[in-house]
Amino acid sequence: MMRKIMSKIINAIERGELFIDQEITSSELIKIGINENTAITFISKHSKPSPPSKFKQYFIKIRRGVYKLNLKNKEIISALKNHYLFYYKRGLLWNHVSDITGLNRLNLMNSHYLIGNNVIKYIADYQYLLFNVRSKKCIALINKLNKEHFEEAEEIREKLGILKPAEYGFDSYYGTLISYASGKIESEKGTGYSPIYHKIIKLKKLLPDKINQLNSIYRRLNYIKLLSKEFAYILERYDIEKIPILPEWITNKFETFTTVSTELALSLIEFYYDVHPRLKSITDRDIRFIDLFDLIKDEIAFFNSYTGALYIFIAVKLRNDIVHHCGYNLDGGNSKLFINFQKDFSYKSKNNLYLIFKNLIEKNIVTNISKKVPRNKWYIIDDPHYNYVSWNLRMQKSGEWDTNKFKISIQIELEEFINSIINGILYQLGMNLFSNLNKVVTETSSVGQKKNIA
Repeated sequence: MMRKIMSKIINAIERGELFIDQEITSSELIKIGINENTAITFISKHSKPSPPSKFKQYFIKIRRGVYKLNLKNKEIISALKNHYLFYYKRGLLWNHVSDITGLNRLNLMNSHYLIGNNVIKYIADYQYLLFNVRSKKCIALINKLNKEHFEEAEEIREKLGILKPAEYGFDSYYGTLISYASGKIESEKGTGYSPIYHKIIKLKKLLPDKINQLNSIYRRLNYIKLLSKEFAYILERYDIEKIPILPEWITNKFETFTTVSTELALSLIEFYYDVHPRLKSITDRDIRFIDLFDLIKDEIAFFNSYTGALYIFIAVKLRNDIVHHCGYNLDGGNSKLFINFQKDFSYKSKNNLYLIFKNLIEKNIVTNISKKVPRNKWYIIDDPHYNYVSWNLRMQKSGEWDTNKFKISIQIELEEFINSIINGILYQLGMNLFSNLNKVVTETSSVGQKKNIA
């Protein structure tokens, strides 16, 4: 029995399931194949009192049902020493894997999202990567040999334009693929887009003839979400002032993000109109992007509000300028980039966006500002809701503010704009449209079944 217990202990140590000074419960011992009851109780053939407990030779009782390895036992000490040699050798393996693949430890630990199986065989391997042992060994060696290397390393890091001495999943293209794969997880009550993906999967079962379209929407939603995270990574990871070409690179990504996300919003609305039995298909109509707001405002309450109107207006304006004009140069620095533009509105506009903005000005702006200003002049008025919006209003000769003709000025931070798309427009469209479709398609199917039975 002693040999069997010791063999299981050695295996557990090598797998990283037993450590020095680790408290382990009875149930955890059973999982690794050691039952303290059978190990402690030993009755001879002649029913003599049991000899000293074999279990107690290897474990010390801390309290009821909780134990630690007995470090006075020579076999235990030998097993632990061999384990650290094993641990060290496995560390060399993972150092070499990292060198030949170019992957950091986060990429290696999360690779199962991408390839469908786990390349990490032992808990000890996972712990080596998790606790960044390679880095700790390097730090310990520098501490021992020459601490001035730390200062020199920090100087090099700053010159390279790296803001944080840390590892990120996006540091390698493989890590980007992992993020894309892990981002596709669906959950009915999850966070982010996972509930939207759950609704899409449900709808695929109800509408088998629409699977290709739904797969395309699923894929594009996940890609846009990944792009939004990439912006956050770039601004957190790299120093804009030390890498002069970075704003130009981010601008390219911003233009891709804006056009693809706005086109996806239109695709979602088109799909909704095609499938919903109450609505007329718009697939064959020549829909302009500015029509997005009019198409959806009666279906989702969010888009019949000032916030929804503002988000749609900014996205469509930016998309049209990028596609039909020269686009934008992002302004700013110190990890903050801004998008600036201005747009004139007048009574000739005759669209719902104009009406919502006009209503805001009449009820929330001009009623709260003085009329005692020089007439026939333009004035810049801050928006009462969003600090990146301001309004250019004219005081007429009559002494009244002109609410029929006005200008809107936008100076929105890139991060805020991305949030308005990801957590505003696309999130509201995905959650509401697919919820509505699941409900109406289920109801329509039930009615059809009842008619067939009748």
